[in-house]
This record gives sequence, structure tokens and C-alpha cells, in this order.
Amino acid sequence: MQEWKSFITDLGLRMDIFNLGLYRTFEPKGRDVLGMYRGKTIILLGNEIHNNTGSQTPISCLDLLDTGKITKLVSEGTSILVSDVQMARGRDIRRWLADVVHRTFCTPRAHLLMDLDSTLKTLRQVQNDTKYIIPIKGLWEKQADKMAKALDKQFPRRRFLVTQQDATKISVREGLGYEARVSVMFRLNTTDETGMMQYTLVSLLPFRTRVALLWPLLKDSKQLEIMEYLTLSIANSLISEQKSSGTTHRNEFLQYDIRGQFDASSIVFVTTILSALSRRGVRRKSTDEGQTFLDLHYTPELKDMANSRLRWARRLSLRDIRTRIAQACNLELAEYDSRILNADEIETEIHVRNVIRGPRADDGKRKFEMRYPECMDELLEFIPSSLTRYVYYTLLSIGGDVDGRSSSATLLPEPKIEVSAFLNEDTFKNW
Repeated sequence: MQEWKSFITDLGLRMDIFNLGLYRTFEPKGRDVLGMYRGKTIILLGNEIHNNTGSQTPISCLDLLDTGKITKLVSEGTSILVSDVQMARGRDIRRWLADVVHRTFCTPRAHLLMDLDSTLKTLRQVQNDTKYIIPIKGLWEKQADKMAKALDKQFPRRRFLVTQQDATKISVREGLGYEARVSVMFRLNTTDETGMMQYTLVSLLPFRTRVALLWPLLKDSKQLEIMEYLTLSIANSLISEQKSSGTTHRNEFLQYDIRGQFDASSIVFVTTILSALSRRGVRRKSTDEGQTFLDLHYTPELKDMANSRLRWARRLSLRDIRTRIAQACNLELAEYDSRILNADEIETEIHVRNVIRGPRADDGKRKFEMRYPECMDELLEFIPSSLTRYVYYTLLSIGGDVDGRSSSATLLPEPKIEVSAFLNEDTFKNW
């Protein structure tokens, strides 16, 4: 916990802590705690523990979450990091992440009966969670595979779930795009996890937030480790975007408005990002934009030094970036890949049965409120910062002040009490 807090402070951001062990629910008295942090970055400690009810079945905070709500939060720009997950749960966690990405816990917006060509034409014009039902002839598996390949070819940055509707039909439903920011971090209880934790957290911040954090650091180059994490995550996002011919991130980086020039020690970081921009069919245009960028932020002497480095720099691939990320985290590439599961690893999938899973009937809230009715009001008013380390589940939300806007947590709609007061007061001061 202290490692997270210290690093987040170094980033210039703030962190709120919610102790799930006190409430046994994410919705105490109907108050949606996760909804308070819509559009922010949330860290969930996903380790399994044995609860104190005598049951021998371990549970984690993911067992208390409505997966459909996680899907909705992510679709609205919220970043989710599930940390401290045991390696043995890899298969179950991957299935959970696939459920989040493919909206399997959400009722579709509508059902439309269409043929294959009409479905593809409609998908070019709209992007939502409508389920398209397509009549087929012959084996459904063959038709589903053909449909999945057509979807991946025509919509490379969008993901879909293709399922068997019945004996004569298949269905297609769009999931979250590859820009969805959800990561799971598996732990081995070793001492080499700090770098992996820090980089993964940085990579989940919105792209514009990462750029806003990097610019001031390029002026004085004091926090080199954080600069490296920001640089590699930005370069990784740029290369991934270019695979689908996108330009949003590139424009945000090159056109971010900041005054002043960078010093010589920033050149290695800037040229790494510019090398990521010089790819595929946009190399000439990217080179021109890169020179304009160097003109704005470097003296003539330092610009010549940067150009010299760029001339000899190889164009970075996704594997190059992943290798450098693993090195920054003090891990071998294979080990890094086994320890981190990102949402962009979940691709278009084909499922045998067309099942829309419903939310869990009870996440523990009703039982807890019935057993401890006299405690709930006081628990909702205060929270003990001194007991944080002893609570087996913890929810962290990260915010900060970037671009001149406050991104600290607020309750939506307008709260009756301030969230900071709700989270930071001493629970037991009146006991």
C-alpha cells in the first residue's frame, strides 16, 4: 500500500482509499462507490482470502463486483488495474476480463435480424452494443469463423463476440474497443515487482494525462525513472494506434501546448517517441512534424544532437517497445508477458452458446446491513486511515491536476457530502 501511495505522490497525483473490509460491499446504503470515480483510475486489490464466516471457499473483491458495471465504467473512460492476483487464477481471470470486454453481463441494446453484408455495412456507420442476428446455412462454426475474420479485417481496432444463436442463426455483438484500459497484474511475492507495478499504473492513465505529466519533467529531467515509464507507455500507445491508421494520440503529443525548451538530458526520451511516430506509410509526414516539434522545444545545437540520434535510431516495433518495457521493469520479456494481462490481448472471439449472464443476486450488502444495522451509518460517515494496512480489500482511486483541470474524485450527481471527507475522516474518533 505504501509503495502505491509514494509513487502516486511522486507523479503529482492524489489517491483516495476505500476499505472494502469495513463495508463488505461497493454500494453501502445504496451509495455507488465505484461510480464516484467514473473517468478516473481505480486500483483493485484482487487477491483471494478466506472470509471470517467460517467458509473454506476463498473470495476476492471481483466476486463482489457486478461485471456489467465494470464494463460500463471502462466504456466511459475509467481505467481499471486489478493487482495482487495469484498466478494460479490466470485462466479464471482471463475469462473475467473477456466477459468485461465482450459485455457478456450486459443486456444488448437491441436485436436486429440482418444478413452478413448488411451487418458489415451497418457496423461501418454505427458503433454500439446492438446484437445482430444473421441467418446461416450449413455448419455454424464455419460461418462464425468467416464472420470473425471479416470483422477483424474491416474493423481492426474494434472487437466482437460471435456466438451461435440457434441451429440456423449466429449473432454478432460489438464489445469494448482496443483502447479500453483494463490490466491485471499477477504476483509472485518477489522483490522485483515494484517496476512492474509502477509502469502498469502509468500505462493505464489517459494518454493526454501521460503527456501532461511528461512535459514538465522534460524541462528539468529530475525523475528519470518516471520519465522512462511515461516515454515507453506513450510510444507503445502511438505504435498501437498506427496499426489502425489512427492519428488522435499522435496529434495530442505533437500539438500539446506548453511553453519553454527542454534540456539535453531529455533528448533520449523525445527521440524514442519520435522514432515510434516514424512508421509505415506516414514516415515522411511524421518526419516533417517531428522537425517542427524539435524546432519548438530545442535550441539549434540541441536540435542537431536530436537529429543525429534520430538518423541512427531504428523505427520501433511493438516488440521493441515491449522488450524495453520489460527491461525497465527489471524482467525478462517472457516473464513480463506472463505477469501482465491487458485488455488489448482479448481479441474477437467465437462462443458456442449465446448466453447473457445476469448480475449476482447479492454481493454481500444485504446480509451485512441486516447483521450490523447500528454500525452502517457511522461507517458511511467516516473511514479509518490508521487501519488501512489491516483490511484485506482496498480500492484506490487516482486523480490529479493536469491541463489546469482538477481530476480529483467527485460524486455524480452532485454529492451531499464531499468525497474527500467521506474517505479521509477517522472512523472511530467518536467510539
